[in-house]
Amino acid sequence: MELADIEYGAAGAEHFGVFAKEGLITASWDEAQGARRKAQGDTLFTLVVKAKTDATSLRDVLNINSRITHAEAYRAGGDTSTLEPRLNAQTP
Repeated sequence: MELADIEYGAAGAEHFGVFAKEGLITASWDEAQGARRKAQGDTLFTLVVKAKTDATSLRDVLNINSRITHAEAYRAGGDTSTLEPRLNAQTP
C-alpha cells in the first residue's frame, strides 16, 4: 500500500507529519469545543491510499499506534479513549 494523498478537512497540513521512507504518518489534533468543525460528523481528514496487490486488506496494513505520537483521544471531561480508524473502501 502507498499513500496517494491526504485530503484535509477540519485538520490541515499543520496537524500531520509524513515519514514517507518509513511508511509512517503522525497526526495531532486538538479542538476547543468544536471550534473548527461545523458539525460533529465533519471529516477531519481522509487518507487516499493505493493498493500494491489485490490480496491486501486495509485492516491488515493500516493501524494506529504510538510509535511516533502517543495514540489516544481525550473526552470533554479529560478521560482518555482509544482511537479506531474508520475505513471506507472506494474504487476510483
